[in-house]
Amino acid sequence: MRARLIGAEALAAAAQASAVLLVAPGDLSKAFALVMIVTAVLPGLMLTGDVKLINAGLTDASGNLIVKTVASTALNMPLGAAVLFLQESTQPLLLLALFLLFGTIGATAQTFSSTWYYVQPDKSSVIRSKLVSVGVKVAFAGAAVWFSELTLALLGIGLGAIIEFAMNFRSLPWHANAESVGRSTLLSPLGLAYGVSRIVSAGLKVGLTTLLGPLIASFLVIEQLVGGANSIFEKYFVRSVRWRQAVRAIKILYLIAMLALVPWLASQPFLPQEKISLLWLTIVACAGLLPLSEMYIALERRGQSFVAIGSSIISITCAGLLFIAWLTNTLSWASLIAYVALPGSTFIFYWLSSTHARHNA
Repeated sequence: MRARLIGAEALAAAAQASAVLLVAPGDLSKAFALVMIVTAVLPGLMLTGDVKLINAGLTDASGNLIVKTVASTALNMPLGAAVLFLQESTQPLLLLALFLLFGTIGATAQTFSSTWYYVQPDKSSVIRSKLVSVGVKVAFAGAAVWFSELTLALLGIGLGAIIEFAMNFRSLPWHANAESVGRSTLLSPLGLAYGVSRIVSAGLKVGLTTLLGPLIASFLVIEQLVGGANSIFEKYFVRSVRWRQAVRAIKILYLIAMLALVPWLASQPFLPQEKISLLWLTIVACAGLLPLSEMYIALERRGQSFVAIGSSIISITCAGLLFIAWLTNTLSWASLIAYVALPGSTFIFYWLSSTHARHNA
């Protein structure tokens, strides 16, 4: 089953990669990309902590899960509208409303995309919803190539997640047991830490728009494609311990190589018409693969609060450095460096903090 699910994910990734390679980004895709960046913050803040705990099998869910889901979507609407307003876009109002709808609902749906394999008792439903979701993503990627508009590929990502959520939402543990409900909070420590991280990450990407220009839309699709490896791990292999040491060694080698590469890249022009720019951006986006598996190890051995506090400290430190970069007019290249440094530092923290821990503290 896992092979079929991973194959479906690979098909969607191949279609989206084709769209990135064949279609140059424009102002329309840049506008929607900014909406996607900003609307990813609240779901991360309000839902990610519960999702990670569900995937790790550490708890059923927070008793407020359904409240958080509705609240994150509702609050995202005015947030996304504010972003569109501040852009002063000349696009038709109906089109902007469509961006807002798919940006906000899609961001919430994507937060749950890693849970279905663990919570859906009918595995045939998991495969069916995945195939439908992949079909939507492939169709929209094809439309993006046909009409030479990368925005369609971005819309397909959100719509695919929405459909998959709609087909599986009944399987989520909306109602936890009485003990869990009694001690649940609207914001879990891990969710709060992810929210802080998402805010900093959004700031990083806004900073990157000054360096990448229209290529920020291509970068977001590349980020989704590279993140597919994280997604596959989180969806199907969270509780597996095979290849853990080998993968960690590869991550360390990547970090060492990026110490030299990223400062050089920060001084290079990124041009939409040059395919080499896409290669460099793909290498940079691989930084997002660093922390996830170590985070689950630290979560199991150290507990939610420890992981949340450490992650938040790293994110806040990064935000402080970015603020200094903004004051000194160096935000564009500093954002590129920080894009790798933030997950790299988080990976090292998770790894070292869980090395000698054998029990959940």
